[in-house]
Amino acid sequence: MTHAIGQLIAYLIGYTAVAAAISLIAALILQLVCKIAVEFKPPYGMAYKAAFLGLVASILVNFAVGLVIGTSWQTTVVAASGQEITVDPTPFVLAIIPFFVSAAIYVRLIKHPETGAIGFSKACLVSLMQLILGILLIVGFAIVADLIARV
Repeated sequence: MTHAIGQLIAYLIGYTAVAAAISLIAALILQLVCKIAVEFKPPYGMAYKAAFLGLVASILVNFAVGLVIGTSWQTTVVAASGQEITVDPTPFVLAIIPFFVSAAIYVRLIKHPETGAIGFSKACLVSLMQLILGILLIVGFAIVADLIARV
């Protein structure tokens, strides 16, 4: 039992350290996205705090939901060909949760200097744009790494 607790603590510390490093770049993306979506560029400190806390909160919520859900949602469906297929919607649910968790964090932490906090709809837009740019950045790095590896 103590070994499992030690692993859990190491897991949380490791992910927090990775989140701190990723948030350095995510804050720059968040600044860019805010400039486009809500027409102001938050200071880097505000963007870093929002990105870091959004990422950590998403990790913790996904961890907790993953523990509760586990593989209990697996279901078997029959395809048109007659073949049975096991479907597990858990990964899709766990992929959607960080979007809304980050948006909720952004509502509280990103404040326009004149109008105050951005609303939930704008926070969702910021979160969506940040997600899209992050995916494009990761895919771009993967393509470049693949091209370099082929040389």
